[in-house]
Parts: sequence; C-alpha cells; structure tokens
Amino acid sequence: MSDLQTPDSKARSDKTSKRLRWALAASLAVNLAVAGMVIGARFHNDGPRGGFARELNFGAFTEALSHEDRDKLRAAVMAKAPDMRAARRQMREDMAAVLAALRATPFDANALEAALSVQNRRMASQLELGQGLLREFLLSMSAEARSAFADRLEDRLRRGGDKP
Repeated sequence: MSDLQTPDSKARSDKTSKRLRWALAASLAVNLAVAGMVIGARFHNDGPRGGFARELNFGAFTEALSHEDRDKLRAAVMAKAPDMRAARRQMREDMAAVLAALRATPFDANALEAALSVQNRRMASQLELGQGLLREFLLSMSAEARSAFADRLEDRLRRGGDKP
C-alpha cells in the first residue's frame, strides 16, 4: 500500500513531468538552433557580411535586406551591443548549465528549470534588442524602400527564406 500514489502526489508528478517535457523540448529547440547557426556559419562564405548571421539573425527579414541595408543594420547592432562575443559566451555558459542540470545525478528538475529560465531571459533580451533595431531601421526607410523591402520579404517567405 505504501507504494501507491495519492491523487495529490500523482497530480504533482504529472505537473513535474509535463514541465520536464517542455523543458527538454525547449532545450532541444535551442540546441538545434545553435547547431544550425554554427553549421550555417561554417559553410556560409559571404565575405565580411557572413559574420552578421552569427551576431544577430532576423530570419527572412535578413534575407530580404539588401547588402547595404545589412551593413547599416549590422553597424546599428554593433553600436548598441558592441560585445557580441561576450553575449555568445554567456549563451554558451547558459547551455552548459542546462547540460549540467540534465546530466546531474540525482536529477534536479528545479535546477533544470532555473537554467532554462536564465537562458530564456537572455534569449528574450537578445530578441528584444534585435526587434527594436530592426523596427527602428524599417521606420527610417523611405516609403519606396519599405515597399521594395516588403516585396523581397514576401518573395523570401514564399520560397522558404532561401537565397535566390
């Protein structure tokens, strides 16, 4: 009888299990994103603009920007966040904390949740910075430039964001 779970402990266990599944899914997504960026950076040889994707990537928006616009946006990023290497180092440290929590014996779901929370806050901060800079950049465009950008963006989205 002592090994039977009470309804309350079962609900708690289910809740912890659900949180753990979400945490693992989030960790997998982040790992795949990081791996994709590393592989893309390794095999993408686009001159000095190639580093832009490693520093800050706006997805289809990046592909829709002209080379000159990418350069301008990159300069804005570097002005607002000059130490992108430190940010990448911190993100690697965040991932190391997630990995350590996953490998800990005994496993501590709270430690994993805390590591994922730190990682989430840092990524949200980077996303907020990037979106703000992109918004400022788009607002500074002329109506004609914005319209041309919208056409390129729509084209990239139709083709899945692939380069021509």
